[in-house]
Amino acid sequence: MDDLALNAFGAEEFTKAGEYAVKLLEGAALCKDDGHTWNYGNVLHWSHITLGRLALRQGDMEAEKRHLEEAGNTPGSPQLDSFGPDMTLIREILARGEKDAALAYLKACSKF
Repeated sequence: MDDLALNAFGAEEFTKAGEYAVKLLEGAALCKDDGHTWNYGNVLHWSHITLGRLALRQGDMEAEKRHLEEAGNTPGSPQLDSFGPDMTLIREILARGEKDAALAYLKACSKF
């Protein structure tokens, strides 16, 4: 289910992408309880990246920055440790001149 929000966004099914991302965040704590602790960081990171990209599309820069911050505050995961964080949202907000938010995200992601 982790990829549903990202895939829906990629397919320009923006309403579904938001719904999937919110559902993933609502169930994120279950990852800790069902033996999939390693996936908890992935769920937080990718859900907030998706929600941030949606906020950016809607022109809500405050929500975008909040979701970018939350994406960086993930505890990490084996996948994030190996492949690093997503740079799509950062590239989009840098294009709008939001350097401080981008730097804060990168600093937060330096732990993985």
